[in-house]
Amino acid sequence: MEDEDNDAPGKNGRRPVLLVVLTSQSFVEKATLLLLTVLLSGYMVPFLIARYNNEAAIRQKSEDLARSKNDAILQAQSKLLEDLSTVILTYETLALDVSWYKTPNGKDDGMYRKAYERYSERIVDLLSGWRSLIAKSQMLTSPAVSAKIAAFQLKVFEQQDGALVALNRNGGTPEQWMAQHNRSVGMLEEANGLISEIMSDLRLSRQYLR
Repeated sequence: MEDEDNDAPGKNGRRPVLLVVLTSQSFVEKATLLLLTVLLSGYMVPFLIARYNNEAAIRQKSEDLARSKNDAILQAQSKLLEDLSTVILTYETLALDVSWYKTPNGKDDGMYRKAYERYSERIVDLLSGWRSLIAKSQMLTSPAVSAKIAAFQLKVFEQQDGALVALNRNGGTPEQWMAQHNRSVGMLEEANGLISEIMSDLRLSRQYLR
């Protein structure tokens, strides 16, 4: 009797199959693993999704910042080119007006005086603005192009501004004025070439100047 009581309460003296299965080591291990899997899935899946979304948001933010920075640089370069073009071409136009009215084809003393007054009134602001743009060009263009912008201003001082002031002070012969006018025509061509080189250096198309 005692043996039957210790083995199981079944009629045939055997333990129920379900109880045997439920209490087996293999079943307990599998059940435990399944439970852990369910618990971890409920925690890890949302965690991994949140982490992925967070990393994606960080990448997007980084890309947006890089794009914004590139756009800001492009706008600054476009503004530099536009301002330099305005300053340089305005100067060359004023200088050409002065010498033109002293050439045989355009000789007009009254218009010459007005042209020289316009030149004198604007020269200081133009050259001052030019110096400021040279400083900006050192950050926004290649060193070679920035050096050319500065060198061209020095050439303007030597071959145009100084010469115009001297001719105006000393009178100058028609031949001297004609030579100066031709020199300024050449400087205008050089200015246009410099502007094209700056545009090429910055890889800008004309659409950015609109």
